[in-house]
Amino acid sequence: MQPDQASKGIRVELWPWKYSESEEYEKNKHLVLEDAEKQLSSMRVFVTEEPDPRFRKRIESAIANNLYNSKESWSELIDRGMNVDDPIWEDYGETPIEIKNNCEHKIYGLPEILKLY
Repeated sequence: MQPDQASKGIRVELWPWKYSESEEYEKNKHLVLEDAEKQLSSMRVFVTEEPDPRFRKRIESAIANNLYNSKESWSELIDRGMNVDDPIWEDYGETPIEIKNNCEHKIYGLPEILKLY
Protein backbone atom coordinates (compact mmCIF):
# COMPACT_ATOMS: atom_id res chain seq x y z
CA MET A 1 0.00 0.00 0.00
CA GLN A 2 1.26 3.47 -0.77
CA PRO A 3 1.37 5.58 2.41
CA ASP A 4 0.42 8.82 0.62
CA GLN A 5 -2.67 7.18 -0.87
CA ALA A 6 -3.51 5.29 2.32
CA SER A 7 -3.57 8.56 4.26
CA LYS A 8 -6.43 9.59 1.95
CA GLY A 9 -8.27 6.29 2.50
CA ILE A 10 -7.31 4.94 -0.93
CA ARG A 11 -6.06 1.38 -1.16
CA VAL A 12 -3.36 0.80 -3.77
CA GLU A 13 -1.84 -2.67 -3.79
CA LEU A 14 1.74 -2.52 -5.02
CA TRP A 15 2.75 -6.12 -4.59
CA PRO A 16 0.08 -8.84 -4.33
CA TRP A 17 0.77 -11.56 -1.74
CA LYS A 18 0.89 -14.29 -4.40
CA TYR A 19 3.66 -12.30 -6.07
CA SER A 20 6.12 -13.45 -3.40
CA GLU A 21 5.89 -16.97 -4.83
CA SER A 22 7.08 -15.92 -8.31
CA GLU A 23 10.49 -15.66 -9.97
CA GLU A 24 9.76 -12.02 -10.74
CA TYR A 25 9.62 -11.36 -7.00
CA GLU A 26 13.27 -12.37 -6.61
CA LYS A 27 14.25 -9.86 -9.33
CA ASN A 28 12.28 -7.06 -7.66
CA LYS A 29 12.76 -8.03 -4.02
CA HIS A 30 14.74 -4.87 -3.28
CA LEU A 31 11.82 -2.71 -4.54
CA VAL A 32 9.31 -4.72 -2.52
CA LEU A 33 11.43 -4.23 0.61
CA GLU A 34 11.76 -0.48 -0.07
CA ASP A 35 7.98 -0.16 -0.38
CA ALA A 36 7.46 -2.24 2.76
CA GLU A 37 9.87 0.01 4.67
CA LYS A 38 8.00 3.14 3.50
CA GLN A 39 4.68 1.67 4.57
CA LEU A 40 5.92 0.52 7.97
CA SER A 41 7.61 3.86 8.68
CA SER A 42 4.27 5.60 8.15
CA MET A 43 2.54 3.47 10.80
CA ARG A 44 2.50 2.95 14.52
CA VAL A 45 2.34 -0.60 15.77
CA PHE A 46 0.76 -1.23 19.15
CA VAL A 47 1.68 -4.40 21.00
CA THR A 48 0.29 -5.95 24.12
CA GLU A 49 1.36 -9.00 26.04
CA GLU A 50 -1.33 -11.66 26.43
CA PRO A 51 -0.20 -15.20 27.25
CA ASP A 52 -3.58 -16.87 26.58
CA PRO A 53 -3.75 -17.73 22.84
CA ARG A 54 -7.56 -17.93 22.80
CA PHE A 55 -7.90 -14.54 24.48
CA ARG A 56 -5.48 -13.04 21.92
CA LYS A 57 -7.65 -14.45 19.12
CA ARG A 58 -10.74 -12.95 20.71
CA ILE A 59 -9.05 -9.54 20.83
CA GLU A 60 -7.88 -9.84 17.20
CA SER A 61 -11.39 -10.83 16.12
CA ALA A 62 -13.00 -7.94 17.94
CA ILE A 63 -10.53 -5.47 16.41
CA ALA A 64 -10.90 -6.87 12.86
CA ASN A 65 -14.70 -7.02 13.05
CA ASN A 66 -14.87 -3.48 14.44
CA LEU A 67 -12.71 -2.17 11.59
CA TYR A 68 -14.56 -4.21 8.93
CA ASN A 69 -17.86 -2.70 10.10
CA SER A 70 -16.64 0.88 10.26
CA LYS A 71 -18.36 3.43 8.03
CA GLU A 72 -15.10 5.37 7.64
CA SER A 73 -13.53 5.46 4.17
CA TRP A 74 -10.23 4.11 5.51
CA SER A 75 -11.95 0.88 6.54
CA GLU A 76 -11.42 -0.26 2.95
CA LEU A 77 -7.67 -0.31 3.68
CA ILE A 78 -8.11 -3.34 5.92
CA ASP A 79 -7.52 -6.71 4.26
CA ARG A 80 -10.83 -8.57 4.05
CA GLY A 81 -11.27 -12.25 4.70
CA MET A 82 -8.70 -12.54 7.45
CA ASN A 83 -9.06 -15.79 9.32
CA VAL A 84 -10.51 -14.45 12.55
CA ASP A 85 -12.24 -16.53 15.19
CA ASP A 86 -15.59 -15.71 16.67
CA PRO A 87 -15.07 -13.24 19.51
CA ILE A 88 -17.00 -15.53 21.85
CA TRP A 89 -17.59 -19.27 22.04
CA GLU A 90 -20.62 -19.53 24.29
CA ASP A 91 -20.74 -23.32 23.85
CA TYR A 92 -17.35 -23.47 25.59
CA GLY A 93 -18.43 -21.25 28.47
CA GLU A 94 -16.82 -18.02 27.30
CA THR A 95 -18.49 -14.88 28.57
CA PRO A 96 -18.60 -11.36 27.14
CA ILE A 97 -15.62 -9.21 28.09
CA GLU A 98 -14.94 -5.49 27.71
CA ILE A 99 -11.39 -4.22 27.30
CA LYS A 100 -10.55 -0.59 28.03
CA ASN A 101 -7.90 1.09 25.90
CA ASN A 102 -5.62 2.91 28.32
CA CYS A 103 -3.06 3.81 25.68
CA GLU A 104 -2.18 7.50 25.59
CA HIS A 105 -2.61 7.49 21.79
CA LYS A 106 -5.93 7.48 19.99
CA ILE A 107 -6.33 4.32 17.93
CA TYR A 108 -8.52 5.35 15.01
CA GLY A 109 -11.42 3.06 14.31
CA LEU A 110 -11.51 1.47 17.73
CA PRO A 111 -13.70 2.54 20.61
CA GLU A 112 -12.17 3.24 24.02
CA ILE A 113 -14.02 0.14 25.25
CA LEU A 114 -13.67 -2.89 22.98
CA LYS A 115 -16.37 -5.48 23.53
CA LEU A 116 -15.55 -9.16 23.04
CA TYR A 117 -18.90 -10.86 22.54
